[in-house]
Amino acid sequence: ALTNFLRNLHTNTSMIFNSQAGTTGTNTIRMYNPVKQSKDHDPDGVFIKHWVPELANIPLQYIHEPWTMTNMEATMYDFNIEKNYYLPLVDLEEAARAARDKLWSFRNDKKVKEEKRRILSIHSRKRRSV
Repeated sequence: ALTNFLRNLHTNTSMIFNSQAGTTGTNTIRMYNPVKQSKDHDPDGVFIKHWVPELANIPLQYIHEPWTMTNMEATMYDFNIEKNYYLPLVDLEEAARAARDKLWSFRNDKKVKEEKRRILSIHSRKRRSV
């Protein structure tokens, strides 16, 4: 019973996440910001400090974005972003904007509209007349 519960939990959670992220939604496009998600789900940095020991001594105000620390602050905490951690690989705002623009550009594509109708015909109920 526990195995079935865990399998269903994983499957349903994955299904919910997948239907809310990316391009599988039929009415909107949801993209998640990893920094915002980190702040929302680990506001005290407990998970980060446990699993990313390089950030264990970083003040809470920087735990989600250590690259925003000034050089003086980093020196105070004996932290060098390029040596002890990583600089961001992409600019999140710029990358999100580019991705949104690209994904929304597909909205009027004939094949996308056909796929939307196909998905809705399978996964939605037809409204009953009152």
